[in-house]
Amino acid sequence: MSSITGALNNQFLEKLTGTAGDDDFYPRGGWDMIDGGAGADVVHVQGNAGDYKVTNINGVIYIDSVSAASSSIQETQLINVEKIQFDDKSLDLTAPMHFTNHAGGERFQGGAGLDVLSYELSRSSYDVSKSGNLFVVTDNVSNGGVDLLSSIERLTFKDVNVALDLDGNAGDVVKIIGAVFGASALKTHPEYVGIGLAYRDAGMSFNALMSLALTAANLNSAPGLVSQLWLNVMHQAGSDAQLQPFLQMLSAGFAPVDLAAMAANAAQNIASINLVGLSNTGVLYT
Repeated sequence: MSSITGALNNQFLEKLTGTAGDDDFYPRGGWDMIDGGAGADVVHVQGNAGDYKVTNINGVIYIDSVSAASSSIQETQLINVEKIQFDDKSLDLTAPMHFTNHAGGERFQGGAGLDVLSYELSRSSYDVSKSGNLFVVTDNVSNGGVDLLSSIERLTFKDVNVALDLDGNAGDVVKIIGAVFGASALKTHPEYVGIGLAYRDAGMSFNALMSLALTAANLNSAPGLVSQLWLNVMHQAGSDAQLQPFLQMLSAGFAPVDLAAMAANAAQNIASINLVGLSNTGVLYT
């Protein structure tokens, strides 16, 4: 672990750059920009947490002093840093964050964890769309505010939730549901999505979740498994000639869960569940 110390109360912007490993930074006041780089990096700040205001703007963490006790710190900017250590407590920058929407347009920037933004009205009161790397949530019935979201994975509304991370856990879940239960289950059974997210977010692997889904769907025989996967992915019953190669794979020792994973990641399944479309709107879950 490297220890990187800045100049004492410097009056010019000072940049401290970390190594590829774990680093401890001691900015020691003034104007500092810290890039932790790879590894698990910690910034040590003199004073209690209450002496400072910590904000996250566009992925950059800002530490600003709010009292005379911390007057040596003008502003410190952090990127690629995992923890801030104050005299009285530590702040985990990778922990999930929960935001609450307020009146008017706002910008919400999540961090490395699973971040949630809550809205007080029903889902139908808002438009959710994607613009570039941002999600845009427009309030259509109340204050007319427009919120810009970056690195926010989940939205909660009064009646339902929306998962935006279709390039992450939510994408894995919808692919599994599409292959095992059919694409229509995403709309008719939003609770399936919620169950899958709960397991995936808790650290369950893709294949372990797939195995759980196969058990829930009672797909415990080779013919039943192959036939159902083909029907769900291709939207038509498979002929004996079409199904036989997959039955032979299973007979030769190919694991059923691996075959199901192949089906889930197939281009036909991705098109069937409209993964591209969901990536722009999110997927509902309860």
